[in-house]
Amino acid sequence: LFHIGINNFQAGWEAGLAMFDIVNSRGLAESPLSMVIMTGEPDALNLTQRIDGFFAAVEGKLDLEVQEILHNQDNVDLAIIQVEDYLKNNPEVDLFYFVGGWPFYVPSEAMPHFRDWALNGGIAVGIDIFYDALLLQRDGVIQYLVGQDMASMGSLGIELLVEYLRTGNLPAEDFVEVGLTYASHENLQELLQIYEPWLVK
Repeated sequence: LFHIGINNFQAGWEAGLAMFDIVNSRGLAESPLSMVIMTGEPDALNLTQRIDGFFAAVEGKLDLEVQEILHNQDNVDLAIIQVEDYLKNNPEVDLFYFVGGWPFYVPSEAMPHFRDWALNGGIAVGIDIFYDALLLQRDGVIQYLVGQDMASMGSLGIELLVEYLRTGNLPAEDFVEVGLTYASHENLQELLQIYEPWLVK
C-alpha cells in the first residue's frame, strides 16, 4: 500500500557533515585522508544512496581517498571479521564510514583492532542507532551515528494502516518519509537510557 522509511541520501549527507565536523575539529580538514567504506550488498539502492549522500556532503571540503569498500553481504559475523582484518593489516587508515550498523552488535572488546585504531585517532561515523552501537560510541570507538526513527516508522505505519482499513484512504504519496535521529557525545547518555529496553539479545 505504501512504503515508510527515511531519506537515505539525507542520512548519508548527515553522516558526511558529521565526518567533516569531526575532522575539522581535529585540524585535519586540509590534509589528504584515507578512508574505508563498509556496506552490505553492492547494488542495494538504499545503501548506494547513503554513500552518494555522504560524498555530496564532503565534496570540496575534504580530500578523501577511498582505500577499500568492504561488502559484508548483510552478514553481521562477516562484517566484524572484515573490520578486524582490515584494521589489523592497515592501521594507518584515517577514516571509516559505516553505511549500516552490521558490526556494531558486539562490545568493543570483541573488536580489539577497531577499538585500538579508534582510540589512537581513527575516526568512525555510521548509520543506525541501537543500544549496542551506542555502547561503542560511549567507549570512544564510534564518534557519531545517524539513525532511523524506528518508533515513528512503527507508530505512523500502524496509524496509516488503520486509516486505510477504516476509510480506504491511502497516504498522498507512496513513500512516507520519517525523520532521522542523531547520536553525538552531547546526547549520548539520554539515548542510552531510551534505547536500553530495545537491546537486541
